[in-house]
Amino acid sequence: MKKNSILALAFAATLSLFASCAKEDNNPVEGQGKQITISAAFPENATKVVFVGSNEKDPVSLTWEAGDQITVTATDNPTNTQTFTIASGVGTKQATFTGTALAAAASYKITYGTAGTYAEQTQAADGDASHVKYVATLSGVTDYTNFTFSKTWATDNGATYTPSSVLRLRAQIPNSDPNDFFGKIKAVVFKASAPIFAGSNELKVNITNSTDDAELDYLTIYATLPGEQEIAAGTTLLVGFQMDADKAYKKYTAYREFKTDMTIKAGQVNTIAIDCMNIFASAGKDDDGTAAHPYLIADQNQMDYIHSLLSTSTKKYFKMVDDVDMTGVAWTSLNNATGYNKEIDFDGNNKTISNLSSNSGAYPSFAGVAYGNYKNVTFDKANIDGGNNNIGVFAGYIGTVVSSENRNATVSGITVSNSTVVGTATQTNRNTGGFAGVVGVSGATITDCHVTGTTTVSQSGTTYYKGCCVGGFIGNVNLPATITGCTSHANVHNNLSYYTGGFIGQVGAAVKVEVSNCAFLGGTITAGRNSVDNSPVGGFIGRVTSGAGSTFTNCYVDGAQITATNSGRCGGFVGDGGDKATKNTYTSCYVKNSTVSGAKNCGGFAGTLYGAASKCYVESTTITANNDNNGGFAGYLENGTATNCYASATVIGGAHENNGGFVGNARKGDNVPGEITYCYTNSTVSGSAASVGAFIGGVTAVPNSVTKCIAWNGTQDFVGSAGSLDITTAITGNYTGTSGTISSQATTLGWDDSVWDLSGSVPTLK
Repeated sequence: MKKNSILALAFAATLSLFASCAKEDNNPVEGQGKQITISAAFPENATKVVFVGSNEKDPVSLTWEAGDQITVTATDNPTNTQTFTIASGVGTKQATFTGTALAAAASYKITYGTAGTYAEQTQAADGDASHVKYVATLSGVTDYTNFTFSKTWATDNGATYTPSSVLRLRAQIPNSDPNDFFGKIKAVVFKASAPIFAGSNELKVNITNSTDDAELDYLTIYATLPGEQEIAAGTTLLVGFQMDADKAYKKYTAYREFKTDMTIKAGQVNTIAIDCMNIFASAGKDDDGTAAHPYLIADQNQMDYIHSLLSTSTKKYFKMVDDVDMTGVAWTSLNNATGYNKEIDFDGNNKTISNLSSNSGAYPSFAGVAYGNYKNVTFDKANIDGGNNNIGVFAGYIGTVVSSENRNATVSGITVSNSTVVGTATQTNRNTGGFAGVVGVSGATITDCHVTGTTTVSQSGTTYYKGCCVGGFIGNVNLPATITGCTSHANVHNNLSYYTGGFIGQVGAAVKVEVSNCAFLGGTITAGRNSVDNSPVGGFIGRVTSGAGSTFTNCYVDGAQITATNSGRCGGFVGDGGDKATKNTYTSCYVKNSTVSGAKNCGGFAGTLYGAASKCYVESTTITANNDNNGGFAGYLENGTATNCYASATVIGGAHENNGGFVGNARKGDNVPGEITYCYTNSTVSGSAASVGAFIGGVTAVPNSVTKCIAWNGTQDFVGSAGSLDITTAITGNYTGTSGTISSQATTLGWDDSVWDLSGSVPTLK
């Protein structure tokens, strides 16, 4: 049977085939084991059936071909099977087949053709259909010697007919430079949102020769499918044209949205017609960038074309429908012109943008100044070389303010993985982050976003500029914002600027930022300033400034390796908790499995703690310092409070002063009294013998109150040194020693068992 003709007929809309009669001993019972002849026929005419958008209804011809075979199998016994080979009728619509008669059975299955794999097929040339295979089955046949491959015959004879189908793509595509497609197309890939290709979401047709017809800019592709396939409402189809290697981009795409009643018909040629002349054409209507019809993005050419579609007056909508590799594209951030008023709704649709590279223009990054809504995309293997800019893989700024007008941003579900961000500051206020450089608008929200795969974030230069910040996730948050459920797993290096954090470099002045359920999940954090000063470094955040009462809730650091030899404020969670007027709070936050190495004011949780820590702790962490004021929980606590907290750490103070198992130096400041209540430490501490304390290393000004605390230590005093200060009233009602258990001593001191689980030997926070 001619495959190129059968293709069309075998899948024709109206198959009415004629049966012939057997010409020898055709009684299956009496003729068992004998050579017999059977007959089959195809109809005289059939019509191609239109699928979508095509007005072609060409008559087709279907004839038998030399070598054709038919297999007959008993329904109740698969081993009772025989193959019949064509004997006469090649080139006609009726043929005879010879073979050995089967044993008698109640009914039989008659099969023609084998499809092989549906997932990947190869077509010889544009418009060639010789590779298409007709596969048909008649089931429940009682007399296999006379049959017809048609629905009509099957119905009349109490059987069922299941033919395969053909998918035919008729695509009008550009053929002139720079879009010289014909001769370059090596494959067409169909991707659907439902498994419409033999139970798969994807079908690939390789093309040996795609040279264009000189008169028409059409590409015609055929593929065999197994048969009837209903297509659910809302199903989308992506057609990707994979180009030859010498193309500037490797893939060009078009799209389809199926109607609610769409079905791939068995026994038919189902035609899809797509106009691909417009880069964003789809589904019989032009994309217009509205919420109802977003621009659909599936290749780097379309991704780069976003720049031409943005508007300063209308929000534009985009949706990714395939992963995009940006190799070879010098990317300029989307919204980077003064005014920053190109509002975007970008739905990554859980796809990946790989190999994004940006090193020029304002705020090198993907978005530049993110204004609008961005969600659900992964940036993998990005490389941002930002120079003297605010930079990050996703954005330089998440929102900003222009002439008192907010350019607000909502960001969710975005991941940066396996990437590098490098900045070189040559002036003050240049910020670098793995995700974004700056949060610059009041009310920005960032949810479920991540930096992972040990992204490298660094900033360097030759001159020190105060105000520059580096963070594994965000460099600087300088207006009120909400950050929830985000993480950073990064190597962070800052050899120039002032504030460094594994998650955030700095929360800026007078800013109330709410951060919850966020984490730094490991990596190296290094700060390379060449003189000892108060350049804060923290495993989670470098510095939180004063006045607005930022909150950190259920946040943690796990696996930070902090090396900041010249940092004067270095902490496993926060380097500098703020100045003396700060009301910042840290609730249910912790640090574990980390190392903190700095100059002075070093702590397992905070370098300097201003503000309030509640239900926070440090475990399995080592603090090493080369100057004074170091502790298992905080290096320096002034005008701050710690309630229901603990430290289980190792503090190595060398020959320096004020080293304590919980806090290095505790004192009352000018504004808010220093208070520590219901806290314990079982840290090991070393340092200058004159000022090493099991709980407090030294007191240089009398704190307001340290009470009901436990230092689990049999050799060191609760306070190492207080000089000539009288601390008997302020530091009282505490326990130092190793009698009983820590929990039993906590019970004696009246700790709240709604906060602490005191059932074990060591208290744990509930």
